[in-house]
Amino acid sequence: MKEYKKLFQRNVTSKYDFSKFKHIVDVGGNDGTFLVEILQNTPSHVHGTVYDLPEVAKKAAENVAKHNLSGRCKTIGGNFFESVPEEGDCYILKYILNDWNDENCVSILRNISKQMKAYSKLLIIQQIDSEEVMVPLPL
Repeated sequence: MKEYKKLFQRNVTSKYDFSKFKHIVDVGGNDGTFLVEILQNTPSHVHGTVYDLPEVAKKAAENVAKHNLSGRCKTIGGNFFESVPEEGDCYILKYILNDWNDENCVSILRNISKQMKAYSKLLIIQQIDSEEVMVPLPL
């Protein structure tokens, strides 16, 4: 399964142009592995934030440091049912919405929407029928 995730991440970063963003926020970004992959494959003007529960964000900070990306990526502990960071021009939800009921999903999406600018993008990545799907949503 780990190899599959690595292959998927490389596939996404090779097919989607993340270099057009200044700041990517991975909401519920776990240990930061996906955002690390993105930052390793984008120019240095692209920065990021891994946003997850405080105890998870600590692990993400270790992973980011291990990959020498601390200057381009920060980690923030919090609860996406309450708020999300505001500095993103790209927000990513990868394998998040399938874990929650409709009401909770709406809460997460509203919190992201509150922070988005007119030019921001929301990328939702979910597994549907055993296939990975990424749909950029203009909000």
